[in-house]
Amino acid sequence: MFIDGIIEDITERKELEQKLIAEKEKAEEMNRVKSSFFSNMSHELRTPMIGILGYAELLQEPLDDVDVKRYAAIIFNGGRRLMETLNLILDMSRVEAGKIKSTIFSFEVILIIKEVIGLFHENAIRKSLYLRANFDSDSFYIESDPALFRQIINNLVNNALKYTKEGGVEINLRTETQNGQTTIIIKVSDTGIGIAEEHLDLVWEEFRQVSEGKGRSFEGTGLGLSITQNFVAKLGGQISVESKLGVGSTFTVMLPITPHPANEVTKVEESVHLPLPPVVQKTRSALPVVLYVEDDPVAVL
Repeated sequence: MFIDGIIEDITERKELEQKLIAEKEKAEEMNRVKSSFFSNMSHELRTPMIGILGYAELLQEPLDDVDVKRYAAIIFNGGRRLMETLNLILDMSRVEAGKIKSTIFSFEVILIIKEVIGLFHENAIRKSLYLRANFDSDSFYIESDPALFRQIINNLVNNALKYTKEGGVEINLRTETQNGQTTIIIKVSDTGIGIAEEHLDLVWEEFRQVSEGKGRSFEGTGLGLSITQNFVAKLGGQISVESKLGVGSTFTVMLPITPHPANEVTKVEESVHLPLPPVVQKTRSALPVVLYVEDDPVAVL
C-alpha cells in the first residue's frame, strides 16, 4: 500500500483573507456612517443658508448704493449656488443611506412641469434662452411620487440650461400604450455643448463631468444626473441620453404609470410658452394667519 500527498500551510493566506474581509467590512461601515451623517445634517446645513439667502435678497431692495447692492447680489448668487450643491450632496447621501422612499398618489404631471419651467424662467431670460414645453394633452394625472418626479424634471432642466449658451431648452411629453401598459415619455432637449459619443456613459457617474479637469468651464458637482438616474429607477422607469457634440443633448425619461380616470386627451397644437405666474397683491387683512415656530434666529426673517 502506497500513499502519496502534499501538505501545504495556508495559514498565512487565510489570515490575509480574514484581514481583507475585516477591512472591507470596516470600509462599508464607514461609508454607511458617512451617508447617515450627511442625511441627518439637512437642518444644520440648510438653515444657515436660508438665512444668508433671505437677508441677502432683502438687502438688495432698499439699497441705493450701486456697489453695495452689487455686493448683496453676489452674496445671494453665491449662496444660491452653494445651496444647490448642498441639496445635491444631501440627496446623494440619502440615496446611499437607503433613505429615499417613494410616496405614491395621484398628481397632475403637466402642472408640475409648468411649475419647474416657472422656476427656471428668469434664469433662461438672463441667458437669452427659450424655455418651452409641448404636451400631447391638456391634462394628465398619474399615480406616482410627485416629489421625486418634480426633482427629476428640475434636475434635467437645470442641467440643460447650465450647458446651453445659445438657443434653449424644450420639454416634450407624450404617452405610449403597449400590451396594456401605459408609459409616460418625457424628453428634455437642449441646444447646448453636447456630449461626445465615447463620453455618454460618463454622465451617470458620481462627481464626474464631461467638462472637467483643466478644461472645466461649467460649475457643478457632477451629482445631478447620477441622482436623477437613481430617482427614475426608484419610480420603476428608465432614463437615456442622445447627444451630438456641439449640437445638443436629449434626455429621455420613460416611466410606467397607472392612468388616472380624470385624464384628458385633448390635443394641443402649439408649443406652450410659460411665463412666471403673476404676482397677486394682497392686503394685510386678506392674508391668512400662520403660526410660525423656529428655534434658530438665523431663519427668522
